[in-house]
Amino acid sequence: MDGKTDIGLAVVGDRYERCFDRLEEARSGFMRVPGVLGVGIGPKESRGALNSGDPCLIVYVEQKKPRTALPAVELIPSEYRGVKVDVVELGKRRMPIHNQFDAVWLNPKVPMAQGVGTGYIY
Repeated sequence: MDGKTDIGLAVVGDRYERCFDRLEEARSGFMRVPGVLGVGIGPKESRGALNSGDPCLIVYVEQKKPRTALPAVELIPSEYRGVKVDVVELGKRRMPIHNQFDAVWLNPKVPMAQGVGTGYIY
């Protein structure tokens, strides 16, 4: 083994299903917070690596700020109804989107960078 734990596809599928069950409600709430550009689902990032076995709600923001610099009404929780939440600052990644599905979740009023594709590379 390479140090990673294989938790099984059924467990990961169940975790994604819980994310999808909460997505619309979370999106309607988080999109009211100033600076939030979109809400989606994807792997949780930890220490610069994406963990595909740990799906979460992803809240895309214009700029990440320290929790102490935000008023209580603008804080994004680390968990929402039993599902982990990851806050991702757009423009601070090597790629303009978190993963190949992210463009679906972004606010359509915010234009994507030119040259960004959302399909697979063959």
